[in-house]
Parts: sequence; C-alpha cells; structure tokens
Amino acid sequence: MDEFSGKIKRVKPLIKARQGQLNNEAAILSAIRRDKMQAFEDLKNFENQYIAGIDGLNKERQSATRDRLDPMESGLDYVKALWYRSLKRLREIEEQEKAQVAQLLIAERNLKSVEKLEERYVEQSQYQQKIRDQKQTDEVAIRKFAQRK
Repeated sequence: MDEFSGKIKRVKPLIKARQGQLNNEAAILSAIRRDKMQAFEDLKNFENQYIAGIDGLNKERQSATRDRLDPMESGLDYVKALWYRSLKRLREIEEQEKAQVAQLLIAERNLKSVEKLEERYVEQSQYQQKIRDQKQTDEVAIRKFAQRK
C-alpha cells in the first residue's frame, strides 16, 4: 500500500461528509421553494379577492342605495392588508431562497474540491503503480538477459 492509498482512504469520509452537507442544503432549498410556491398562491388568492372586492365596491357605488358601502370598504381594506402581508412574506422567502442558493453553491464547491483532491490522489497512485510495474518488468527482463549469457 502506497502513501496515496492512505490519503485516498482519509479523503473518503470527508467526501461523504461534504455530500451530506450538500444534500442537507439542497433539502433546505427545496423546503424554501415549497414555501415560496405556497406564498405565491396566497398572494394570487388575495389579489383575486381584492380585485373581486373592487368590482363589488364599484357596483355598490353605482347603486342607488349604497347601504353596504362602509362594510365593503373596510372588508376591502382588510383584504388589501392581507395581500400586502403576503407580498412581504413572498419577498422575504425570495431573500431566503437567494441566501440558500449561495449556501448550496458553497457546499457544491466544497464537495468538488475534495473530489478533485481524491482524483489527484488516485491518478498519483496509479502513476506510482505504473512505475513499480515497469520496474518489475525491467528487472525480469534484466534477469532473463543475464541468465542467457
């Protein structure tokens, strides 16, 4: 066993740890994206409610009685507040998503660097093995040559 085999064995657990970290960051990103989709659906729902409320309020303003004008306006203000909160929540989630994507890229870069290190150790180990094999082949050829004389 050469020195590179030992190095390769020491790198293996590090690769598993970095892979686990990458998987963890990806799972967090996936959860954030699910939350983002839910927040987007909520935003669209409140937007549709607000638009429907505006239409209803406009019809009420055009009617002769206008009995429900104040309750409709306050209900519309409430839906507008929900819509605004939903929009703020969506923006916060988008910021979280952006930060998590950065974390994921860092984890991916860390994994790639350790994998490259392992590749380098494997290549060096193979090169060392090739040199040892060539030496053995040369020694066998020299012995055969020496025996003939």
